[in-house]
Amino acid sequence: MQCGRKISGEELDEIVETVELFSGLSRTELARTICENLSWFTPSRGLKEEACLKLLDKLETQGAIALPPKKKGSSQMNNTSRNLSLTARTDSRPELQGSLGRFTPIKLRVAKTREEKELCNEYLFRYHYLGYTQPFGTYLHYFITYQN
Repeated sequence: MQCGRKISGEELDEIVETVELFSGLSRTELARTICENLSWFTPSRGLKEEACLKLLDKLETQGAIALPPKKKGSSQMNNTSRNLSLTARTDSRPELQGSLGRFTPIKLRVAKTREEKELCNEYLFRYHYLGYTQPFGTYLHYFITYQN
């Protein structure tokens, strides 16, 4: 079962055969080809590419297939993190301790300028547990501040 779809033995054989026949394709191209062959679509008729990539990774881990190597530097995180450099602006500061009431008023401030957005990205890159990647779609940069 993969993302709500039961993969039959026949479909599994097709996947293995596709990976072997088209060993020169990238992982993404393989996933797209498999989705088309298996008519594996989202409700909006797009290809279920991410689900297929997860299935391919799982099959490779189980030793059922051998995928082409991942391309170095192809992920957004690698490309984006190379362009970010850490500055003193985001250096660690003393930990805040005490009740929330000590730090009022707390304000949410939208980052509007390019410099403010870059600073927000730097904070995310340095402190967020997932790091920073270029988001897609509509998003907002913001700071949560308090007055001393």
